[in-house]
Amino acid sequence: MYNATRDDIINFNDADLVPVEIPYWKNKKGENFTIYISQLKTKEADIINNQDKSGNQIKNNMKLIVLCCCDENGNKMFTDKDVDPLYENKSAASINFLIQKILEINFMSKDDIEKIAKN
Repeated sequence: MYNATRDDIINFNDADLVPVEIPYWKNKKGENFTIYISQLKTKEADIINNQDKSGNQIKNNMKLIVLCCCDENGNKMFTDKDVDPLYENKSAASINFLIQKILEINFMSKDDIEKIAKN
């Protein structure tokens, strides 16, 4: 048994990165794009929980993409400036697929998201 210190706990990265192939996005060779989805940190989950619930739910879900999509090193792929281009240019099927994977990796169901949206 290891008696962890405060610094051990605070500095330990417990947000896993999970590779996900996106079947809707392919390179010129026809290979699926792979992105990495990170688990939300508590502060990021709080951002999602405190979004404007009266707004467009699909557009609100884009914030999940911004917060969770990373490269293989854990660097965020998107910023808040990418919400509108993603919303305007990507297919609903690809965004729904990606959101579903983000929810699965973060142990959140569609019911969880709907409950958050109602609060």
